[in-house]
Amino acid sequence: MCEIRNSSNIKADDGVVTVKGWVQDIRNLGGISFIALRDRYGVIQLTLPKKKIDPELFGSITKLSRESVISVVGEVKESNQTELGVEVIPQSFVL
Repeated sequence: MCEIRNSSNIKADDGVVTVKGWVQDIRNLGGISFIALRDRYGVIQLTLPKKKIDPELFGSITKLSRESVISVVGEVKESNQTELGVEVIPQSFVL
Protein backbone atom coordinates (compact mmCIF):
# COMPACT_ATOMS: atom_id res chain seq x y z
CA MET A 1 0.00 0.00 0.00
CA CYS A 2 1.33 3.46 -0.83
CA GLU A 3 1.66 6.29 1.65
CA ILE A 4 -0.79 9.19 1.68
CA ARG A 5 1.04 12.49 1.27
CA ASN A 6 0.07 16.15 1.03
CA SER A 7 1.84 19.24 -0.22
CA SER A 8 3.42 19.85 3.20
CA ASN A 9 5.16 16.47 3.52
CA ILE A 10 5.78 15.07 0.03
CA LYS A 11 9.43 14.32 -0.81
CA ALA A 12 11.28 13.20 -3.95
CA ASP A 13 12.26 9.88 -2.38
CA ASP A 14 8.69 8.91 -1.39
CA GLY A 15 8.25 6.56 -4.38
CA VAL A 16 4.59 5.77 -5.11
CA VAL A 17 2.14 7.84 -3.05
CA THR A 18 -1.51 8.81 -2.84
CA VAL A 19 -2.36 12.52 -3.00
CA LYS A 20 -5.83 14.03 -2.68
CA GLY A 21 -7.22 17.45 -3.43
CA TRP A 22 -9.09 19.80 -5.72
CA VAL A 23 -8.13 20.43 -9.33
CA GLN A 24 -7.03 24.06 -9.30
CA ASP A 25 -5.79 24.35 -12.88
CA ILE A 26 -5.24 22.18 -15.96
CA ARG A 27 -2.74 23.03 -18.71
CA ASN A 28 -2.82 20.78 -21.76
CA LEU A 29 0.13 21.31 -24.10
CA GLY A 30 -0.62 18.44 -26.47
CA GLY A 31 2.08 15.90 -25.65
CA ILE A 32 2.13 16.76 -21.95
CA SER A 33 -0.42 18.05 -19.47
CA PHE A 34 -0.08 19.57 -16.02
CA ILE A 35 -2.62 19.63 -13.23
CA ALA A 36 -2.27 21.83 -10.17
CA LEU A 37 -3.81 19.79 -7.34
CA ARG A 38 -4.66 21.94 -4.31
CA ASP A 39 -4.96 20.55 -0.80
CA ARG A 40 -5.32 22.37 2.52
CA TYR A 41 -1.54 22.94 2.73
CA GLY A 42 -0.64 24.06 -0.80
CA VAL A 43 -0.41 22.84 -4.39
CA ILE A 44 1.14 19.69 -5.88
CA GLN A 45 1.89 19.48 -9.59
CA LEU A 46 0.69 16.38 -11.44
CA THR A 47 2.64 15.87 -14.68
CA LEU A 48 1.11 13.73 -17.42
CA PRO A 49 3.54 12.94 -20.27
CA LYS A 50 1.23 11.53 -22.96
CA LYS A 51 3.79 8.97 -24.21
CA LYS A 52 4.56 7.60 -20.73
CA ILE A 53 1.14 7.05 -19.17
CA ASP A 54 -1.86 4.95 -20.12
CA PRO A 55 -3.84 6.65 -22.95
CA GLU A 56 -7.16 6.04 -21.17
CA LEU A 57 -5.82 7.62 -17.97
CA PHE A 58 -4.46 10.60 -19.93
CA GLY A 59 -7.80 11.15 -21.67
CA SER A 60 -9.87 10.84 -18.50
CA ILE A 61 -7.77 12.96 -16.19
CA THR A 62 -7.22 15.80 -18.69
CA LYS A 63 -11.00 16.13 -19.16
CA LEU A 64 -11.59 16.92 -15.50
CA SER A 65 -13.04 20.30 -14.66
CA ARG A 66 -11.64 22.77 -12.17
CA GLU A 67 -12.62 22.13 -8.56
CA SER A 68 -13.08 18.39 -9.21
CA VAL A 69 -12.06 16.46 -6.10
CA ILE A 70 -9.70 13.58 -6.89
CA SER A 71 -7.45 11.01 -5.26
CA VAL A 72 -4.35 10.18 -7.31
CA VAL A 73 -1.88 7.33 -6.98
CA GLY A 74 1.40 8.17 -8.66
CA GLU A 75 5.16 8.20 -8.57
CA VAL A 76 6.96 11.17 -7.03
CA LYS A 77 9.79 12.60 -9.14
CA GLU A 78 12.24 15.36 -8.33
CA SER A 79 11.66 18.49 -10.41
CA ASN A 80 13.36 21.87 -10.40
CA GLN A 81 10.40 23.23 -12.38
CA THR A 82 7.97 23.21 -9.43
CA GLU A 83 7.71 25.23 -6.24
CA LEU A 84 7.85 22.08 -4.06
CA GLY A 85 10.75 20.58 -5.99
CA VAL A 86 8.69 17.48 -6.83
CA GLU A 87 5.96 16.40 -9.22
CA VAL A 88 3.68 13.36 -9.27
CA ILE A 89 3.32 11.18 -12.39
CA PRO A 90 -0.18 9.66 -12.07
CA GLN A 91 -0.76 5.91 -12.38
CA SER A 92 -4.47 5.98 -11.45
CA PHE A 93 -7.08 8.33 -10.03
CA VAL A 94 -10.54 8.31 -8.49
CA LEU A 95 -13.02 11.16 -8.91
